[in-house]
Amino acid sequence: MGESHYDKAIELCKSGENFINELKKRHIEELHRYKEAGIKKVEILTAGPGNSCEECYKLHGKVLTIEEALKTMPLPVRGCNMDVFGVEKGFCRCGYVADL
Repeated sequence: MGESHYDKAIELCKSGENFINELKKRHIEELHRYKEAGIKKVEILTAGPGNSCEECYKLHGKVLTIEEALKTMPLPVRGCNMDVFGVEKGFCRCGYVADL
């Protein structure tokens, strides 16, 4: 299997290159997989208090329909200021989980 968008984003971030588009692609594919599986809503999860920035944590637990999430694309969080790899801030680690 090929390299995932998340893995590519990590590589780009570590080399100081723009990684945001790869994170966006990751979330778009994730939302489409949920939709194909019949999931109607998703919940946003963060890395938790102390492990996510304030901007990301504001979205923790937010529930959206798949259509809302695809239309508004809240992930990766605009304004994220996490410095995960010590190279460039803004590597949003938030994700979606199915809201059953």
